[in-house]
Amino acid sequence: MKSLSASRDASAWEIPMLPGAAERLSAETGVRLSGMDLLDLDDTQYRQLAMLISSACVVVISDNPLTPPQQVEFARRLGDILIVPGVKRHVEQPELFVVENPAGSSAGADFFHSDASFLPRPPSYSILAGMEVPAFGGNTMFSNQYAAWATLSPALQDYLRDATARHGSARLTDPSQLTEGVPHHPLRRVHPLTKRTALYLTSLDRVQNIDGVPAQESAAILKFLYDHSCRPENVYRHRWMQDDVVIWDNRCTMHSAVGDAVSSDRVLHRVVCAGEVPAH
Repeated sequence: MKSLSASRDASAWEIPMLPGAAERLSAETGVRLSGMDLLDLDDTQYRQLAMLISSACVVVISDNPLTPPQQVEFARRLGDILIVPGVKRHVEQPELFVVENPAGSSAGADFFHSDASFLPRPPSYSILAGMEVPAFGGNTMFSNQYAAWATLSPALQDYLRDATARHGSARLTDPSQLTEGVPHHPLRRVHPLTKRTALYLTSLDRVQNIDGVPAQESAAILKFLYDHSCRPENVYRHRWMQDDVVIWDNRCTMHSAVGDAVSSDRVLHRVVCAGEVPAH
């Protein structure tokens, strides 16, 4: 596999050899891997893949049909499985969350967010497999939060350097299943693998207030940061193909469904891996 270099930080996208071919998907965000069998990677290659995902924010692996047990097996190689409370589980494979959109309906979660930031230890990787993919509709967008942080002014970066914000569980199917208190996460997050700094946000109904900042001022700052983080130059828009496996790192990425109508049934299977307490 050919090495890839990011436009802002060449070292961030340099990767060791992996099977198959690699293709950059946008100037800032995303890599597609083809000619690779996820289930045949050895331990060293899994570590290399994890670093690539954490560097490029999102990796698309083409033509990898996975059964539910195989998807869980693969996810376990990237980290411990996290059972997110309050969401619908796969009947036979409870580690899986099933995303379903009937023909003619729009995809849900059509707002940029980071998965399960309402947990004290939010997910690291999310793995989404395309089981039934429509001919058009139901795309997914990914926003690079390294780039979002890097393009803030030095003065605003300094203001946010030690800032934390309260994260809530808005839109969760069953919030009563949450057993831990509401967390306060840093807005400036250093990734444990890449050591790069990312802006750490989620949707504005889930990140509720910057600690120690008056509500009106906090809302204005968070709205600016959210809009800034989703600027088009930071975003890769993925058009799903059958048997795509898409993996992103929630520690440096937000994602959003596109709320258009799908041409036929859309079924995706998602597994998330456990993360760590976010650190400045």
